[in-house]
Amino acid sequence: MLKYLLQEAEKVSRPFFSKNELIEQYSVAEFERLTGLKILSYCKPTKDTHESVRKPRCHCGSPLTVVEVDSDLEGFCPEHPDDGPWLLDKDDRISYEFPIKILLEHISSANDFEGQLKEISGSCYYLGYRIYPETQVGFVFVRKISKSAFVELSGLKSICDKDRVLVILTLSPDEDIILQKNLENQSVIQLPLLDVLNTDNFALSINHIISDHLKKLGIAEGTQLTKQQRLDYDKFGYKCYDQISFPHKHGKGRNYLININGKEISIQYHEMLFLIFLAIQLKQNNGGGWISGEQLEKQEVTRDSIAHIQRLRSDLKKQLNPYLHKMNSDEFLQNDKKGNYRLSVHPDFVYLADEWSEKKFDTLKNAVIKERKRRKKYAV
Repeated sequence: MLKYLLQEAEKVSRPFFSKNELIEQYSVAEFERLTGLKILSYCKPTKDTHESVRKPRCHCGSPLTVVEVDSDLEGFCPEHPDDGPWLLDKDDRISYEFPIKILLEHISSANDFEGQLKEISGSCYYLGYRIYPETQVGFVFVRKISKSAFVELSGLKSICDKDRVLVILTLSPDEDIILQKNLENQSVIQLPLLDVLNTDNFALSINHIISDHLKKLGIAEGTQLTKQQRLDYDKFGYKCYDQISFPHKHGKGRNYLININGKEISIQYHEMLFLIFLAIQLKQNNGGGWISGEQLEKQEVTRDSIAHIQRLRSDLKKQLNPYLHKMNSDEFLQNDKKGNYRLSVHPDFVYLADEWSEKKFDTLKNAVIKERKRRKKYAV
C-alpha cells in the first residue's frame, strides 16, 4: 500500500484516498497500520465543500458528486443527472490524506538520523544526517524532479553545506547515467526511495552504497559513528577508524591469524601477544587504552628493554600498514613519545573472540616466555 501512496504522491502534492479503494487493493490490516501511524490521516469532509468520489462511477466514467439525503449518502453524475442515484458508503468518501511529512518523520527516526526534519521547499525535505569516520552524510527527500535535474539536485549541496556527502531520495528512478555520474562527482548520490525503503519498518538499505562512495573518496569504510563513539574520539583522541578482530585462529607453525578491515593477516605468536595485550587494555581501560613500556615489561609481554618494544612495534607496523584505511600504522600502533603505547581505535572496533579468555592469554604468554628463556640472548 505504501508503494502505491508514494506513486500517487509524485503526481500531486496532497493525495487523498477513500478507505474502500485502498482496502480493495490491499489489506484492512495494512490500512489500519498506516492510519495508526498517522501516515494516512482522516480528514472529515465539510458541508460547504464540493465532494466527489472516484468509485463507484457513472457509466460514462465520470466521478460522482456526493449528496447527503436523510443521513444517507448518494452519488449523482453532473453529466447525467437523470441517471442514478448511486447509494454510497461512508468509506467511499475520499477522506484520507497521505501527509508525506509524517512518513519522512518515521524514516528519519527508524534510521537514527540526527538533526531536525526541515522543509526546504514544497517538494523537498532535509531528513537529517549521519556521522561517519571523518565525514558527515546528509539525507534529502525530493518529491518531484524538474527537467533541470542536475542544477536542482547539485544545488542542494550548497544548501546542505555541512554535509560532505548528500544522499537524495527521489520517488522515481533516473536512468540518466551521465546525470548520475556528474552528481556522484559532486558527492551527491541519487537513490529511488522505493528501491531502498523497507515498507514494514522504514529502514533504508543504504549502508553499502554510502560505504562504497566513502571508499572512493579515500575515507575509512562507512561505519556510522554513534554519539557516544564521537564523544570518545574527542575525549581520548583516537587516531584511526580501522576494525581489528582476533578470532583465535592458528596460521602456519606458531603463527596466529588476525583480521584488519576484512583482510586476514598471519603474524608471529610473540607479535600476537603484544597486540592482544594492547587490545585487552583498550577494551578494559577507561583512560584510552594507554600502557607504559614499564608495564609491558613487568607483565612479560615484551623483553626487558625499550629497544625490544620499538623493534616489535616497527615489525608490526610494516605488516599492518597495507591493510589500514589511511596506511598510517604509526598512528594505529600509537606511541605518545613518552614511553606509552596503545591501539589508537575505538574499543568498539576491536573484537576479541571468546576463546581469548585470561587462561588462553596466559597460555600464549607462557609459551613466548619459555621460548625467550630457551633462546636466552636472542630476541624472539
